[in-house]
Amino acid sequence: MQKYRDVGQFYWKCIEDDHASIDSVILTVHLPERPPTLFAAFVHTRASSGERVFSTDSSSVVLRVGYVPERSFVEARVLTDAELFGEAATLVGEDRASLLEAERKIMEPTLL
Repeated sequence: MQKYRDVGQFYWKCIEDDHASIDSVILTVHLPERPPTLFAAFVHTRASSGERVFSTDSSSVVLRVGYVPERSFVEARVLTDAELFGEAATLVGEDRASLLEAERKIMEPTLL
C-alpha cells in the first residue's frame, strides 16, 4: 500500500510465479469507505480473460481471473483517493496521472 499526494495504491502480487496451473482466481478488495472520486482496479497476468465487478456502492471490487497457467503470476492494482489511506506517510515520485498512464501503457498491447 502506498499513498501519494493525490492517489492511494494497493498493489498485490497475489499469485507468485512458481505454482501448478490454477482453474480460477477470485479476489475481492474492500475499501474502508466509498471513494469520493477515484476507484480503479487492474489485473496483470498471462491468464485467460476475466472480469471486474464493482459493488453498487463503489466500496469494493471483485476481480475474477480464469485459468492461470503454471508459472504465471497474477497481480492486482487498485487506485483510489489518497485520503482513504488515512495517516499513512505520503510518498513522492508518483501521482494519479502517472499511475493511470502506467496502466495505459501496460494495457496498450492488448487493445489492438
